Amino acid sequence: CCEEREGKKVYLGSIPETIQIKDQERSIRKVFKVTERTISRDGQIFLIPEYEFETYWTDLEVPPHVVISLYHNH
Repeated sequence: CCEEREGKKVYLGSIPETIQIKDQERSIRKVFKVTERTISRDGQIFLIPEYEFETYWTDLEVPPHVVISLYHNH
């Protein structure tokens, strides 16, 4: 977790998964980015936190931040 600014935390990670495709098992990773906001950019405090979720399925063996960057630059 890292706090990008007061009231905004970003969590990155990945979960390994085995999936079945046409009678073949493949190993993939589900990469995720979760953003939690408790204060808006202009300083307004939220009564209920706001959450944003991004997920990516990949077989690349690179850190989560690289996978997310590749998808955003695509």
